[in-house]
Amino acid sequence: MKAEQFKVGPSVAVAEIPARIGIRSDGIRTLSRSSDTFVRLASGIALGLAILLSMVLRPQGTSLVGEGIAASSIPGAGDPASALQPAPHGTGSYEYYLTGNPADVTTRTRPGLVLMGGGADIDECFEWMIERSGGGDFLVLRTSGTDAYNSYIHEMITRTGIRPDSVATLIVGSREAAFDPFVLDAISRAEAVWIAGGDQAMHVRCWQGTPVLKAIEAAVARGVPVGGTSSGLDVLGQFLFSSENDTATMDNLCSEDALQDPFHDQITLVRDFLNLPHLGGVILESHFVQHDRMGRLVTFLGRILESGWTSEARGIGIQSNTALLVDPDGSAMVVAGPDAIVPAAYFLRITREAAMCRAGEPLVVRLATVDQVRPGETFSLTAWRGPRMVSFSLAASEGVLESSHGSRALYPE
Repeated sequence: MKAEQFKVGPSVAVAEIPARIGIRSDGIRTLSRSSDTFVRLASGIALGLAILLSMVLRPQGTSLVGEGIAASSIPGAGDPASALQPAPHGTGSYEYYLTGNPADVTTRTRPGLVLMGGGADIDECFEWMIERSGGGDFLVLRTSGTDAYNSYIHEMITRTGIRPDSVATLIVGSREAAFDPFVLDAISRAEAVWIAGGDQAMHVRCWQGTPVLKAIEAAVARGVPVGGTSSGLDVLGQFLFSSENDTATMDNLCSEDALQDPFHDQITLVRDFLNLPHLGGVILESHFVQHDRMGRLVTFLGRILESGWTSEARGIGIQSNTALLVDPDGSAMVVAGPDAIVPAAYFLRITREAAMCRAGEPLVVRLATVDQVRPGETFSLTAWRGPRMVSFSLAASEGVLESSHGSRALYPE
């Protein structure tokens, strides 16, 4: 059944154990439930009637108390005092939605990165993260959107029988929110962190240079699995295409336009947004084959070299419904969902002397190496090679990208 939502005023008890508790930084809590038995509170019913109904139907031991504080005395839920305590009137425009146990738990975690290329989410990736989280608290970070991930992840059980203690979505949609103590505390308590897709320009505008990024880096340093998809993938590399010059009426930057002019107005690159293991000197591209992004990734690498940010630029293009599971030693396994079309990851490398960028002129690349790795195979991000891969090279001139592969294809099947 589709969940209904309603607002709960201060100290109003709820009618049943909540499936989701949502807390906005302005002190308004939202509650979503998917049970077949629930109280319908129409907007025209007086608050007094809502209180009366909730008192009559409330099960023993469950309540929302105080301004912006979620608490529970459900047996086995842990100490309510250890639950996150949102400020009654937060200093930023964050939104927080919780499914599961509101109390904080501590589990033994194992590090790892999930690099997902967008499209349909891959169950295997989230189960991998849940396993490495030790069944702890799973946090989804985003700049906009909904808490749709909560029920999807919370209902998962790994092959070893582990499920998350809780799943929370934290929407951090402003720079002000990215400095909020509650936001930083939520990240510091998480045993798994996922960055949802959306708009990488929003990620840059809201999060660049804020404590949110330091908190994510700290999570990785303490052994918490971290991942992202679509724009949430794009922001994980040391370098990223920020799309900050795009507007609602513009088409997305295409490979043809990028190759024709590597200084195209839509090409905006950012460095050191995050600094994560094995992704130094790397730029990431999602929806890779689906949107034919080989040409623009090669262009981004050329621009990075032209800017002097590195002497050897590396890029990873990941197809939709495809992902990399990265172990602490840099070994990356390619996995794909059941509906993936031509699933693969592409690992590119260009050196400074092999590329030339000039404003208003087509990109010139003499040699870009490409390694295509398919599901079930691995690739070492430290050695930048794999045991089984399809290797070929690319060259760019006059706005055209040419492949050395026998089929001349940019994306060999």
